[in-house]
Amino acid sequence: MDQAAEWLRQAERPFILAGRGVVCSGAEAVLRQLAERIGSPVATTCLGKGVLPESHRLSARSGWLSPGPGWPDGGPMRPLWDRADLVLVIGTDLGELETSRWSLPLPGRSIQIDIDPSSLGKNYPIGVPLLGDARTTIERLLDILGPGNSQGPATEIGRVRQAAEENLRNAPGWRAVAAAHRALGDEAVIVGDAAEINWWFNVGWPSVASRGYIFPYSSAALGFGLPAGLGPSWRPQIDRCWLFAGTAASSSRPSNWPRRSTMACRSWSWWPTTTVTGPSERHRDP
Repeated sequence: MDQAAEWLRQAERPFILAGRGVVCSGAEAVLRQLAERIGSPVATTCLGKGVLPESHRLSARSGWLSPGPGWPDGGPMRPLWDRADLVLVIGTDLGELETSRWSLPLPGRSIQIDIDPSSLGKNYPIGVPLLGDARTTIERLLDILGPGNSQGPATEIGRVRQAAEENLRNAPGWRAVAAAHRALGDEAVIVGDAAEINWWFNVGWPSVASRGYIFPYSSAALGFGLPAGLGPSWRPQIDRCWLFAGTAASSSRPSNWPRRSTMACRSWSWWPTTTVTGPSERHRDP
């Protein structure tokens, strides 16, 4: 623990990658404190999306490190990662999806926090592995580091975000996400199935909190979206692969569907082929 704190104190260009373990631990608040204490950008995996509000000055967003349909040559936050002299990995085992098939390099100094001992150093050699709960471990690190605050590369992060959004603003996938956000707002729950539009929602939906992006990570589970989307009935939701799970609707009477649900449904086209809204259902084929 002392070695990890010393490396964090010495780092001039730290970078944090946060995953689902932060959500499970309830470590969002202390993660933010740590990022602000050491001035570190925070990128997340898709399952960690929102652990730091993506409007925060140090948010490097989710999916902005790796290549994808919107940036085939590499994510716009990758240069910040490549210049890092320390990477702190929290609650993720650096799997295939978050590292572009393990092509994302680690700098000379790396720290990993995970409650699962089998995840420590599983996919990359780690300089200082810390076995423990994410929130408890971060709290201990903050105690050792003491008070402080750093702007870090906030100005550069802002420029990168602005430029990337400008470059993508006319892309059909980006426009679809923007339209959904305008219609549903920050409180919507995004539920994913296996489709390319998931990439656009991961990189484009401006999450303000965790637990608002639900995705069957690495399993490509067709039909997951509808039943998963019916669960969070207190907030608007989007299921992006309705035509894979339409038969599931027959098991739920429309009158029992969530009162504030909006399901934007699609097959392989970019945006809705059908929209269903409850409790008084409306079907539309544009």
